[in-house]
Amino acid sequence: MEVTMEPVDLGGSDTESQSLLQDTSTGKYTRTDDKKGVSWIPLGDGKHFRVTVRGKADAELSLITYHDIGLNHRSCFAVFFNEPHIKKMFSDFRIYHIDAPGQEEEAEDINNEELYYSMQELSEQIQLVVDFFSIKTFIGLGVGAGG
Repeated sequence: MEVTMEPVDLGGSDTESQSLLQDTSTGKYTRTDDKKGVSWIPLGDGKHFRVTVRGKADAELSLITYHDIGLNHRSCFAVFFNEPHIKKMFSDFRIYHIDAPGQEEEAEDINNEELYYSMQELSEQIQLVVDFFSIKTFIGLGVGAGG
């Protein structure tokens, strides 16, 4: 995927290294923070959701996680992924942690006047991640809502 970098004011602290990326073939934009392995993938409504990417960049095995309601990827999965035998098991994986909109760390409070996303809309984020990162096959790991 060919991308061009364009600077943009995204707010946040001066120490954050964020950029706006544009896929020149589709014209779609995403925010990234290369230091933290974070991408912000656009939703159709002008908002973005956070995906934290960990593991081997050239891994053939992919894992996509989705956290339980009221949590984010770190509060839901940190203990699990920090277990020594789990670290070893997933050492050859590229892991994509999805945070639902407004659930990422340091997120602003969600406006009570605004309707939140349906379960269908939240689940569609998985396909957006697959498409954005060109993931061919993956294992999904979800917690809550029957996950």
